[in-house]
Amino acid sequence: MENKGFRPTGKNTYSVVVVGAGASGLLFAAGYTNLNGGSSTDGRGFSGLIIDHNGKAGAKLLISGGGRCNFTHGGNIKDFPSHYHNGKKIRSSLYKHSNKAFVDFMAGLGISATEEEDGRIFPSSMRGSSVVSALERKSVSSGFTLLQGCSITGIIPPDRNSGENLWCLSLKRCGSRYPFSPRENQETAMIYTSSLVIAAGGITFPETGSDGSIHQILEQNLGIRFTDMAPALMNINLKNNPFGQLAGVTLESTTLTVLRSSGKKEKEISGSILLTGSGISGPAAINASAWMEPGSFLQISFVPDMDEGQVRALLEREIKGRTQNVNNIASVLSASTALPKSLTRVLAAMAADGDTPSLKKLSRLLTSYRLEPDFSDLSSGRILNRAMVTKGGICLDQINMKAMEFKDYPGLYAIGEILDVHGETGGYNIQFAYSSAMTAASAISGRQ
Repeated sequence: MENKGFRPTGKNTYSVVVVGAGASGLLFAAGYTNLNGGSSTDGRGFSGLIIDHNGKAGAKLLISGGGRCNFTHGGNIKDFPSHYHNGKKIRSSLYKHSNKAFVDFMAGLGISATEEEDGRIFPSSMRGSSVVSALERKSVSSGFTLLQGCSITGIIPPDRNSGENLWCLSLKRCGSRYPFSPRENQETAMIYTSSLVIAAGGITFPETGSDGSIHQILEQNLGIRFTDMAPALMNINLKNNPFGQLAGVTLESTTLTVLRSSGKKEKEISGSILLTGSGISGPAAINASAWMEPGSFLQISFVPDMDEGQVRALLEREIKGRTQNVNNIASVLSASTALPKSLTRVLAAMAADGDTPSLKKLSRLLTSYRLEPDFSDLSSGRILNRAMVTKGGICLDQINMKAMEFKDYPGLYAIGEILDVHGETGGYNIQFAYSSAMTAASAISGRQ
């Protein structure tokens, strides 16, 4: 890409340019503070620009938490890293810009918080739209302009040998809002900035703007490396789903264990699941999907407080003196464990030879039943509108995680979902959007 078109002027040069008006981009702009009293590198005073090709800012915030915007989680921030892929690498960012700091930040925007029993924290309004509106207002008051309907077509890094410190971005109009001078080509334009923040998200939910369109530009123009990307945080479809007839049944207490093909345990997650016609859903299942990849499998315990031996002893004790058929054992099991009888009947039938269930086999089914996911949904590069986040992203070895800045490209930053970081459901992903955005904002404001 050649740097053609008009040269930097006061009109097309910005102190900071943010690519992406999703959660991390808006949080960055709303939280940005220029520590040098508003002066920018070109002497004009601070000016910021947020570029987004989507027609609505904060589109994923509007649908997160069922529209209620579960923006973080309660508890000790030092417990948070275990809820993320690459959690150890983002500890400093999480600790410095914690869940408590996030709640205080939102309160400063006029958004009070409500914590539910399971630890999820929502705006008291229970509306994602109130969060987006507050972030947009604060972004504007911080000196940012939101430019929608434009896509990035190229990025040119500063020529350090000539003393140049400005990044150049070429833009192409993809909508009606386009505030550049009519004397230029009305379909394209170039803008310049000393600090470029990439907050463009992943590959899931392209309807919200997370379509991965910036990834190829970063790879081709700058040589930025990405890990394989795949959908995460979604319902899990199962091969030969044994519970399809139980669609709609909720199990309040289960443990799901994600195992690699070698049998090595990757993650253990406890919580409720919902049985569906195609597989499993609910908090525990959705969180488990974030740790899965083709070749891995799931193991479920329906009675997480008991091991196989304890379950067998319970069954032998409770069934004693009664005919050991499917109906009787299903009734005993349901009464003893509070599991739905519809489920215990299915499990008892699976363990039966004829009409007589094997208590040994049934005990194993209850404590370590193996589920086979449909891995077509977990394939690399797959785009699914039902997946909440993207697994994978920019390789973190390229990033100084204390500033969210590229090691080889001073002045270039990446925040939020575009990085190879993803968390479990429950507010962890928006928390990382905040923590990474504030880390970059602090680094940039301290430099200018």
